[in-house]
Amino acid sequence: MFQPPRGTRDYLPAEQQKQNWVVDQVREVFEAYGFEPLGTPAFENLDMLMIKSGDDIINQIYNFKDKSDRELALRFEHTASTVRVVASHPNLVKPFKRYTVGPVWRYERPTEKRFREFWQADVDIFGVEGSIADAEILAVVMDAFRALGFEGFTINLNDRRILTSVVALCEIPDEKSLDAFRAVDKLGKIGRDGVIDELKGIAPYEEASMKLLDMLGLNGAPDEVLSQARVMLQDYPEGLKGVKALEDLYEYAKGYGYADNIRVDLSLARGLDYYTGPVFELIAKGFEEWGSIAGGGRYDEIVELY
Repeated sequence: MFQPPRGTRDYLPAEQQKQNWVVDQVREVFEAYGFEPLGTPAFENLDMLMIKSGDDIINQIYNFKDKSDRELALRFEHTASTVRVVASHPNLVKPFKRYTVGPVWRYERPTEKRFREFWQADVDIFGVEGSIADAEILAVVMDAFRALGFEGFTINLNDRRILTSVVALCEIPDEKSLDAFRAVDKLGKIGRDGVIDELKGIAPYEEASMKLLDMLGLNGAPDEVLSQARVMLQDYPEGLKGVKALEDLYEYAKGYGYADNIRVDLSLARGLDYYTGPVFELIAKGFEEWGSIAGGGRYDEIVELY
Protein backbone atom coordinates (compact mmCIF):
# COMPACT_ATOMS: atom_id res chain seq x y z
CA MET A 1 0.00 0.00 0.00
CA PHE A 2 1.31 3.44 -0.89
CA GLN A 3 2.45 5.59 2.05
CA PRO A 4 3.59 9.18 1.39
CA PRO A 5 6.74 10.35 3.16
CA ARG A 6 6.10 11.60 6.67
CA GLY A 7 6.93 15.23 7.36
CA THR A 8 5.42 18.57 8.23
CA ARG A 9 1.98 17.64 6.87
CA ASP A 10 1.41 14.52 8.98
CA TYR A 11 -1.70 16.14 10.46
CA LEU A 12 -3.49 15.98 7.09
CA PRO A 13 -5.92 13.12 6.40
CA ALA A 14 -4.25 10.20 4.63
CA GLU A 15 -6.03 10.74 1.30
CA GLN A 16 -5.04 14.42 1.26
CA GLN A 17 -1.44 13.47 2.00
CA LYS A 18 -1.46 11.09 -0.96
CA GLN A 19 -2.89 13.73 -3.28
CA ASN A 20 -0.39 16.34 -2.14
CA TRP A 21 2.50 13.92 -2.61
CA VAL A 22 1.37 13.02 -6.14
CA VAL A 23 0.97 16.68 -7.11
CA ASP A 24 4.39 17.52 -5.65
CA GLN A 25 6.12 14.79 -7.66
CA VAL A 26 4.42 15.78 -10.91
CA ARG A 27 5.07 19.49 -10.39
CA GLU A 28 8.75 18.83 -9.69
CA VAL A 29 9.16 16.97 -13.00
CA PHE A 30 7.27 19.63 -14.96
CA GLU A 31 9.43 22.43 -13.57
CA ALA A 32 12.64 20.46 -14.16
CA TYR A 33 11.77 20.57 -17.87
CA GLY A 34 11.25 24.34 -17.74
CA PHE A 35 7.45 24.44 -17.61
CA GLU A 36 5.90 27.26 -15.58
CA PRO A 37 2.62 27.10 -13.63
CA LEU A 38 -0.53 28.72 -14.99
CA GLY A 39 -3.74 29.07 -13.01
CA THR A 40 -7.13 29.49 -14.68
CA PRO A 41 -10.72 29.80 -13.37
CA ALA A 42 -12.86 26.75 -12.61
CA PHE A 43 -15.51 28.03 -15.02
CA GLU A 44 -15.45 29.63 -18.46
CA ASN A 45 -17.92 30.86 -21.06
CA LEU A 46 -19.86 27.87 -22.38
CA ASP A 47 -19.39 28.92 -26.02
CA MET A 48 -15.63 28.91 -25.56
CA LEU A 49 -15.54 25.44 -24.03
CA MET A 50 -17.62 24.07 -26.89
CA ILE A 51 -15.15 25.11 -29.61
CA LYS A 52 -13.82 21.93 -31.29
CA SER A 53 -14.70 19.81 -28.26
CA GLY A 54 -16.79 17.17 -30.01
CA ASP A 55 -20.32 16.02 -29.27
CA ASP A 56 -19.30 13.42 -26.67
CA ILE A 57 -17.47 16.03 -24.58
CA ILE A 58 -20.14 18.71 -25.03
CA ASN A 59 -22.69 16.31 -23.54
CA GLN A 60 -20.46 15.98 -20.47
CA ILE A 61 -20.12 19.71 -19.73
CA TYR A 62 -21.67 21.06 -16.53
CA ASN A 63 -23.21 24.37 -17.61
CA PHE A 64 -25.36 27.00 -15.92
CA LYS A 65 -26.51 30.64 -16.14
CA ASP A 66 -25.16 33.20 -13.70
CA LYS A 67 -27.03 36.16 -12.21
CA SER A 68 -26.32 38.20 -15.34
CA ASP A 69 -27.88 35.47 -17.49
CA ARG A 70 -24.53 34.50 -19.02
CA GLU A 71 -24.00 30.89 -20.12
CA LEU A 72 -21.07 29.54 -18.11
CA ALA A 73 -19.64 26.07 -17.58
CA LEU A 74 -17.21 24.21 -15.35
CA ARG A 75 -14.01 23.32 -17.20
CA PHE A 76 -13.85 19.70 -18.36
CA GLU A 77 -10.08 19.94 -18.97
CA HIS A 78 -7.38 22.64 -18.82
CA THR A 79 -6.57 23.08 -22.52
CA ALA A 80 -9.38 25.44 -23.49
CA SER A 81 -8.61 27.83 -20.63
CA THR A 82 -4.91 27.79 -21.46
CA VAL A 83 -5.56 28.50 -25.13
CA ARG A 84 -7.78 31.43 -24.13
CA VAL A 85 -4.86 32.90 -22.17
CA VAL A 86 -2.45 32.43 -25.09
CA ALA A 87 -4.91 33.92 -27.58
CA SER A 88 -5.41 36.94 -25.30
CA HIS A 89 -1.66 37.60 -25.00
CA PRO A 90 -0.18 37.45 -28.52
CA ASN A 91 3.11 38.96 -27.30
CA LEU A 92 4.00 36.00 -25.09
CA VAL A 93 7.61 34.96 -25.61
CA LYS A 94 7.74 31.67 -27.53
CA PRO A 95 8.18 28.88 -26.90
CA PHE A 96 5.67 29.26 -24.09
CA LYS A 97 5.78 26.23 -21.82
CA ARG A 98 3.18 25.95 -19.10
CA TYR A 99 1.64 23.37 -16.78
CA THR A 100 -1.60 23.24 -14.84
CA VAL A 101 -2.66 20.88 -12.07
CA GLY A 102 -6.18 21.05 -10.66
CA PRO A 103 -9.74 19.73 -10.60
CA VAL A 104 -11.95 19.35 -13.67
CA TRP A 105 -15.58 18.24 -13.98
CA ARG A 106 -17.47 15.98 -16.40
CA TYR A 107 -21.14 15.06 -16.27
CA GLU A 108 -21.02 11.31 -16.76
CA ARG A 109 -22.07 8.21 -14.89
CA PRO A 110 -19.60 7.64 -12.03
CA THR A 111 -17.91 4.23 -11.91
CA GLU A 112 -14.90 2.70 -10.18
CA LYS A 113 -12.68 4.27 -12.84
CA ARG A 114 -14.63 7.41 -13.77
CA PHE A 115 -15.54 10.40 -11.64
CA ARG A 116 -17.56 13.56 -12.11
CA GLU A 117 -14.82 15.55 -10.39
CA PHE A 118 -11.19 14.56 -10.69
CA TRP A 119 -7.73 16.12 -10.86
CA GLN A 120 -5.85 16.49 -14.10
CA ALA A 121 -2.26 17.56 -14.80
CA ASP A 122 -1.45 19.19 -18.16
CA VAL A 123 1.72 20.32 -19.91
CA ASP A 124 1.68 22.32 -23.16
CA ILE A 125 4.23 23.92 -25.47
CA PHE A 126 3.20 26.81 -27.74
CA GLY A 127 5.27 28.21 -30.59
CA VAL A 128 7.25 25.15 -31.76
CA GLU A 129 6.36 23.76 -35.17
CA GLY A 130 8.48 20.61 -35.29
CA SER A 131 8.01 17.20 -33.68
CA ILE A 132 10.67 17.98 -31.08
CA ALA A 133 7.90 19.60 -29.00
CA ASP A 134 5.73 16.46 -29.17
CA ALA A 135 8.75 14.35 -28.22
CA GLU A 136 9.47 16.56 -25.20
CA ILE A 137 5.87 16.32 -24.00
CA LEU A 138 6.09 12.53 -24.10
CA ALA A 139 9.41 12.63 -22.22
CA VAL A 140 7.82 14.78 -19.50
CA VAL A 141 4.85 12.42 -19.21
CA MET A 142 7.11 9.36 -18.92
CA ASP A 143 9.29 10.96 -16.25
CA ALA A 144 6.27 12.16 -14.27
CA PHE A 145 4.87 8.64 -14.05
CA ARG A 146 8.27 7.20 -13.18
CA ALA A 147 8.44 9.71 -10.32
CA LEU A 148 5.12 8.29 -9.09
CA GLY A 149 6.55 4.76 -9.04
CA PHE A 150 5.16 3.33 -12.29
CA GLU A 151 7.46 1.01 -14.22
CA GLY A 152 6.99 -0.03 -17.83
CA PHE A 153 4.93 1.86 -20.39
CA THR A 154 3.49 1.56 -23.88
CA ILE A 155 3.01 4.76 -25.86
CA ASN A 156 0.37 4.33 -28.56
CA LEU A 157 0.96 6.93 -31.27
CA ASN A 158 -0.86 8.16 -34.38
CA ASP A 159 -1.40 11.36 -36.40
CA ARG A 160 -4.77 12.87 -37.25
CA ARG A 161 -3.59 13.66 -40.79
CA ILE A 162 -3.04 9.94 -41.34
CA LEU A 163 -6.56 9.26 -40.09
CA THR A 164 -8.03 11.97 -42.33
CA SER A 165 -6.27 10.55 -45.37
CA VAL A 166 -7.34 6.98 -44.65
CA VAL A 167 -10.94 8.18 -44.26
CA ALA A 168 -10.70 9.91 -47.64
CA LEU A 169 -9.13 6.79 -49.17
CA CYS A 170 -12.18 4.83 -48.01
CA GLU A 171 -14.48 7.33 -49.79
CA ILE A 172 -16.02 8.70 -46.59
CA PRO A 173 -17.07 12.34 -47.18
CA ASP A 174 -14.81 14.96 -45.60
CA GLU A 175 -17.72 16.54 -43.70
CA LYS A 176 -18.25 13.20 -41.93
CA SER A 177 -14.61 12.58 -41.07
CA LEU A 178 -14.94 13.73 -37.44
CA ASP A 179 -17.90 11.40 -36.99
CA ALA A 180 -15.76 8.59 -38.39
CA PHE A 181 -12.94 9.48 -35.95
CA ARG A 182 -15.33 9.31 -33.00
CA ALA A 183 -16.61 5.92 -34.12
CA VAL A 184 -13.11 4.51 -34.62
CA ASP A 185 -12.02 5.90 -31.24
CA LYS A 186 -14.50 3.49 -29.61
CA LEU A 187 -12.85 0.40 -31.15
CA GLY A 188 -11.30 -0.72 -27.88
CA LYS A 189 -14.63 -0.32 -26.04
CA ILE A 190 -17.23 -1.71 -28.47
CA GLY A 191 -15.16 -3.86 -30.83
CA ARG A 192 -15.07 -4.10 -34.62
CA ASP A 193 -18.75 -4.99 -35.07
CA GLY A 194 -19.79 -2.14 -32.79
CA VAL A 195 -17.73 0.37 -34.78
CA ILE A 196 -19.15 -0.91 -38.09
CA ASP A 197 -22.61 -0.34 -36.64
CA GLU A 198 -21.59 3.18 -35.53
CA LEU A 199 -20.33 3.91 -39.06
CA LYS A 200 -23.75 3.30 -40.61
CA GLY A 201 -24.82 6.60 -42.13
CA ILE A 202 -21.21 7.84 -42.03
CA ALA A 203 -19.51 5.49 -44.50
CA PRO A 204 -21.19 5.27 -47.95
CA TYR A 205 -21.53 1.48 -47.68
CA GLU A 206 -20.56 -1.32 -45.28
CA GLU A 207 -17.61 -2.39 -47.42
CA ALA A 208 -16.13 1.09 -46.90
CA SER A 209 -16.47 0.65 -43.13
CA MET A 210 -14.72 -2.70 -43.27
CA LYS A 211 -11.98 -1.29 -45.52
CA LEU A 212 -11.48 1.61 -43.08
CA LEU A 213 -11.05 -0.72 -40.13
CA ASP A 214 -8.75 -3.04 -42.07
CA MET A 215 -6.47 -0.13 -42.98
CA LEU A 216 -6.57 1.29 -39.47
CA GLY A 217 -5.76 -2.15 -38.10
CA LEU A 218 -2.08 -1.51 -38.76
CA ASN A 219 -0.24 -1.31 -35.45
CA GLY A 220 3.12 -2.28 -34.05
CA ALA A 221 6.77 -1.24 -34.41
CA PRO A 222 7.09 2.34 -35.78
CA ASP A 223 9.51 1.50 -38.62
CA GLU A 224 7.27 -1.25 -39.99
CA VAL A 225 3.89 0.48 -39.61
CA LEU A 226 5.04 3.87 -40.91
CA SER A 227 6.71 2.23 -43.90
CA GLN A 228 3.39 0.57 -44.81
CA ALA A 229 1.49 3.79 -44.17
CA ARG A 230 3.83 5.71 -46.48
CA VAL A 231 3.01 3.30 -49.35
CA MET A 232 -0.71 3.26 -48.54
CA LEU A 233 -0.95 7.07 -48.52
CA GLN A 234 1.42 7.85 -51.39
CA ASP A 235 -1.30 9.88 -53.17
CA TYR A 236 -2.30 11.84 -50.05
CA PRO A 237 0.16 14.67 -49.23
CA GLU A 238 -1.41 15.49 -45.85
CA GLY A 239 -1.24 11.87 -44.82
CA LEU A 240 2.45 11.77 -45.78
CA LYS A 241 3.04 14.85 -43.61
CA GLY A 242 1.56 12.88 -40.73
CA VAL A 243 3.83 9.93 -41.46
CA LYS A 244 6.86 12.25 -41.56
CA ALA A 245 5.87 13.86 -38.24
CA LEU A 246 5.73 10.45 -36.55
CA GLU A 247 9.03 9.40 -38.13
CA ASP A 248 10.66 12.56 -36.76
CA LEU A 249 9.06 12.08 -33.34
CA TYR A 250 10.36 8.50 -33.24
CA GLU A 251 13.89 9.71 -34.01
CA TYR A 252 13.73 12.30 -31.23
CA ALA A 253 12.40 9.61 -28.88
CA LYS A 254 15.62 7.67 -29.43
CA GLY A 255 17.54 10.63 -28.00
CA TYR A 256 15.19 10.85 -25.02
CA GLY A 257 15.54 7.11 -24.42
CA TYR A 258 11.94 5.95 -24.75
CA ALA A 259 11.79 4.88 -28.44
CA ASP A 260 11.39 1.22 -27.43
CA ASN A 261 8.14 2.15 -25.65
CA ILE A 262 6.49 3.48 -28.82
CA ARG A 263 3.90 1.54 -30.77
CA VAL A 264 2.19 3.14 -33.77
CA ASP A 265 -1.55 2.39 -33.82
CA LEU A 266 -3.38 3.80 -36.84
CA SER A 267 -6.76 3.32 -35.14
CA LEU A 268 -5.93 5.77 -32.33
CA ALA A 269 -8.11 8.86 -32.80
CA ARG A 270 -8.63 10.56 -29.40
CA GLY A 271 -12.05 12.07 -28.76
CA LEU A 272 -11.44 15.81 -29.08
CA ASP A 273 -11.95 17.51 -32.44
CA TYR A 274 -9.16 20.08 -32.10
CA TYR A 275 -6.23 17.71 -32.69
CA THR A 276 -4.37 18.39 -35.95
CA GLY A 277 -1.20 16.26 -35.75
CA PRO A 278 0.33 13.55 -33.55
CA VAL A 279 -1.91 12.06 -30.86
CA PHE A 280 -0.89 9.65 -28.12
CA GLU A 281 -2.08 7.54 -25.22
CA LEU A 282 0.05 6.00 -22.52
CA ILE A 283 -0.63 2.58 -20.97
CA ALA A 284 1.14 1.55 -17.74
CA LYS A 285 2.39 -2.01 -17.30
CA GLY A 286 0.33 -3.82 -14.69
CA PHE A 287 -2.53 -1.32 -15.00
CA GLU A 288 -3.78 -2.19 -18.50
CA GLU A 289 -7.33 -2.73 -17.26
CA TRP A 290 -7.48 0.98 -16.45
CA GLY A 291 -6.89 1.91 -20.08
CA SER A 292 -4.81 4.97 -20.87
CA ILE A 293 -3.53 6.89 -17.84
CA ALA A 294 -2.36 9.82 -19.98
CA GLY A 295 -3.17 11.15 -23.42
CA GLY A 296 -2.98 14.19 -25.63
CA GLY A 297 -1.86 15.52 -28.97
CA ARG A 298 -0.90 18.47 -31.11
CA TYR A 299 -3.46 21.21 -31.83
CA ASP A 300 -2.07 23.82 -34.24
CA GLU A 301 -5.19 25.78 -35.18
CA ILE A 302 -7.27 26.28 -32.06
CA VAL A 303 -5.48 29.47 -30.91
CA GLU A 304 -6.59 31.14 -34.17
CA LEU A 305 -10.20 30.05 -33.48
CA TYR A 306 -10.08 31.61 -30.01
